[in-house]
Amino acid sequence: EKVAFKPNPGPQTEFLAASEKEVLYGGARGGGKSYAMLIDPLRYFSNGNAHLPKEYLEVFSRGSVAVLDDFKTLTVYGKSLQKESQRQDKGHAAGVQAFLAAIRVGGPSPVPFDEIDLVTRATFAVLESIALKGAAVKL
Repeated sequence: EKVAFKPNPGPQTEFLAASEKEVLYGGARGGGKSYAMLIDPLRYFSNGNAHLPKEYLEVFSRGSVAVLDDFKTLTVYGKSLQKESQRQDKGHAAGVQAFLAAIRVGGPSPVPFDEIDLVTRATFAVLESIALKGAAVKL
């Protein structure tokens, strides 16, 4: 059976069609947030200046603010200032090493072709659905 993607009318469609890089999407249980978040990585952009961190998050709670900067530095502003830094690892080097190891020994691809094919078809289906104003698109 083929899988079809169609965003729910209303907030889910608006969320996925938003041109902004960061969108807050809340609401009651069953509103399609989890499903939208599975598709959201397709909205990720990398066309900005290389010196500007791509991931930046601010969380406000009870008079304190936590700032996560490029997943490298977490600064908490509260009764006292706390700062913690670490090296960023997105897994690219390990992915390349696994791919090269598979080539060297003639092993299977670290990412099965079926997954690559399905993700590619799902990506194009999402884009087509958005272009069709939320119409269902079969994979």
